[in-house]
Amino acid sequence: MTTAGRALRQAPRASALPLVERVAVGFLERALECLEGGTLEVTLPDGSIRRFGSGAVVAMTVHSDAIFRRLALRGKVGFGESYTAGDWDAPDLAALF
Repeated sequence: MTTAGRALRQAPRASALPLVERVAVGFLERALECLEGGTLEVTLPDGSIRRFGSGAVVAMTVHSDAIFRRLALRGKVGFGESYTAGDWDAPDLAALF
């Protein structure tokens, strides 16, 4: 397991999340462990920062844990819905995608 994966698992808020969100965080961390072609830097609602991958940095700020529920229940559509709802933002959406 990568250092980034361990860091996300050790996030202090993870155990406080409801089951659906915890499952989503688990899937998300496994998917991000294999990130190539850049670094995703995610700032979580508690202020902690998680980094995945290597290379040029693209930032994303998560404002609400609701993003994890939306991801778990609706996948890519939920990711888009969570952006529209204000659960997260990124200064450079094109670079993020």
